[in-house]
Amino acid sequence: MVKCDFSGWATRNDLRCADGRVIRKDAFKGQNGQTVSLVWNHQHNSQDNVLGHALLENRDEGVYAYCTFNETESGKTAKELVQHGDVVSLSIWANQLKQTGHDVVHGVIRELSLVLAGANPGAFIDTVMSHGMEAEDEMIINYNENIMLYHSADDPEKEKKGEPQEAKKEEEKKDPDPKGSEDETIGDVMKTLTEKQQNVVYAMIAAALEENPEQDFLGGIFMELNLGNGKNGQFFTPYHICDLMAKIAVDDVSKEIDEKGYVTIHDPCCGAGATLIAGVHEVKRQLEKKNLNYQNHVLVVAQDIDEVVALMCYIHLSLLGVAAYIKVGDVFCDPIKEGDSTGNYWFTMMYFSDVWQTRRIVHRINDILKGDRSDGT
Repeated sequence: MVKCDFSGWATRNDLRCADGRVIRKDAFKGQNGQTVSLVWNHQHNSQDNVLGHALLENRDEGVYAYCTFNETESGKTAKELVQHGDVVSLSIWANQLKQTGHDVVHGVIRELSLVLAGANPGAFIDTVMSHGMEAEDEMIINYNENIMLYHSADDPEKEKKGEPQEAKKEEEKKDPDPKGSEDETIGDVMKTLTEKQQNVVYAMIAAALEENPEQDFLGGIFMELNLGNGKNGQFFTPYHICDLMAKIAVDDVSKEIDEKGYVTIHDPCCGAGATLIAGVHEVKRQLEKKNLNYQNHVLVVAQDIDEVVALMCYIHLSLLGVAAYIKVGDVFCDPIKEGDSTGNYWFTMMYFSDVWQTRRIVHRINDILKGDRSDGT
């Protein structure tokens, strides 16, 4: 094993990243054996953010990194965080990308970062080396693989340090852990159901929202089942609080609707959409007093880095019948912008209704006449 402080996957192949890209096999093959800087959270504004270096190794599954901390105060602090398990995610910064659609087939990794939450779901620290004074005091800590500790002094009979890991893998093959589903997504669970069972689940969701549309139904279930990502600080705001915030924040919308025909509600970290749902219903109450159909006058724009919860938001807004588009991606690194590829966008059916299609056409015509090429709605 390469001598290092920790190792893990800098990036994994064939997984959809938060920005919609999918890194393919050997995309970074040319950097096999090269060393890049190890930094904190992609920060470049201070030398204090340089924590050490990473030796890259191209593998069939992706790019693996052997990382060593420097002796700066920042490096020592980061080393303690990693050894304690407080930081377990990795992220690369790369340029000179060559893409085929969303597939990245070539690029150059410029740095590897320790991050609280990375864009590539398969990029994480899997082994931490805690070096003692002597070789026999070396400890290997494996994360994300049924956490296992191995201390060489505990079993002097073992001739190879790799033997416990191999034995563990063989044991897992013979007796799969029923709790090995920790990495399963909601989609994975749904695939275990029959088509009939899936249809029942869909019908229950639709019925619940028809009975009481003013709720974050999916978000509530998500949190009840403890599916939230604690590492990302993922916690959904209770709906009654969102409702209160909407009542406080949403002013009289009639003036804006008189001027341009609609109002836009935007949430850059939408989660399952509780805040947006509350905002839509507050506008709906105002428009009902004027005998206006909210579906023709409310546009929702949302984004979230987590694809699962972004799609939960999409389902909520679709069942509400509002015009909306939701982007899956990191709002800081890849915000919604003009000229975006729509590969990681989700549009509700109402967005393509005659009213909204006509409105977009009129906006574009007005922009052209004004010499303004902005995107409008």
